Amino acid sequence: MMYRPFAPGNALNRDGTFLDGRPTEAAQSAADYGTSIEQSAAQQLAESWLTLHLKDSESARYQWGVVQRGYTKDPLISGGAVNYGYLLPVLVNAKNSYGGYTGFEQWGFLFHNGTLLRVMHNGAIAM
Repeated sequence: MMYRPFAPGNALNRDGTFLDGRPTEAAQSAADYGTSIEQSAAQQLAESWLTLHLKDSESARYQWGVVQRGYTKDPLISGGAVNYGYLLPVLVNAKNSYGGYTGFEQWGFLFHNGTLLRVMHNGAIAM
């Protein structure tokens, strides 16, 4: 057996997350995800948000994922908090300022107790 004094993939931060930002299973099971949200309600809230923020929202085409329990982690510069709730993934293809479609881009919407808490775009926090 090889001696490993430090295993970077399993080292923990003070907040109970691994160094790469993943919460431990114990932290996930003890987390408050809030009340669940219906698929149709989540899609309606997400589409309303996108309508306000896309350059040409009328051209948008959506491929909706399924709402499931999930989490996001804020950047360290913002405190690095882990936010738990119900996550709706969606792929969005919309026109840009030049009138061309951008291709499907990944968006994620995190809801807690029926309220939109976080929006992610291509892996980065957008709200």
